[in-house]
Amino acid sequence: MRAASLALLLAALPARAGVATEQLARARQALEAVRPDEALVAADSGLAAGDATPDETANLFWLVGMSSAVLNHPAAAEEAFSKALELAPGLALPAGASPKLVAPVERTRARLRGERLTLEVVGTPLAPEVQRTTVHVRNDAQHLVDRVTLIALPDRALPMVLSAEWTLDWRCDAPPCPFTIEARDAHGNLLRQTGSTAAPLLAAAPEAPPVEPRPFWRRPTLYYVAAGALAIAGAVLGFEFARQQSALREVLAQRDAHTLDEAQRLDAARARTYPFMISAFGGAAVLGIVGTALLVF
Repeated sequence: MRAASLALLLAALPARAGVATEQLARARQALEAVRPDEALVAADSGLAAGDATPDETANLFWLVGMSSAVLNHPAAAEEAFSKALELAPGLALPAGASPKLVAPVERTRARLRGERLTLEVVGTPLAPEVQRTTVHVRNDAQHLVDRVTLIALPDRALPMVLSAEWTLDWRCDAPPCPFTIEARDAHGNLLRQTGSTAAPLLAAAPEAPPVEPRPFWRRPTLYYVAAGALAIAGAVLGFEFARQQSALREVLAQRDAHTLDEAQRLDAARARTYPFMISAFGGAAVLGIVGTALLVF
């Protein structure tokens, strides 16, 4: 019971802020109290802790820049302002700020022209269960990005490899697979995240290859139509052959009423019809078999 009560008590306590959060607050307080040296130490400590969010990282760099400018380190101030504005172009000095602060900020804004560090994610399905994800880092003039990680949700962290771009081939067993992309600096501070648990990126299944239309000569319908036409022709010829055969029998049965020449003409006509009839039926059968084979294979 006492253990359960202790667990409930601990759960009710607010979560301890990260080191970067605490140092950011200290740096702000020190700068407001016009103690730029303390503010600079606190901001640097917050960045070195490596647990800052993107907003905290930008604000820590901003405070490093302000502290450096007040301490008459213009080069360090401009470098820090560049990093801050690369992450958060909307950061601004308070109204009535000293020209010592305004000058390096304005020079940095003019150089960056409002460009912001972004991640462009491109997915390419390689196989039903394999994805290739490529991340293009844009507008990283200060080379802040030290590593990029793909998080296959819920919690599988997969480091990406830098060649020409950040790339990773990874297993996606049941597309669409949700994931996010994180870019961090050398200390581990989060610089940019694309996708979230609530709205993740999705690795899609590979598209089925387009079905190329069959050549005209490989279409079964062509052969079935031709087989039908030959079958009809064979039936007509078969009917004609049967009529000629019947007429010849009648002539032979009544020889006194018919001449030999008449019988010979009927026999010759029957002999001409028969091969055409057999050819028509045979051709229909062959074309039907070919059409069926094309349909199956």
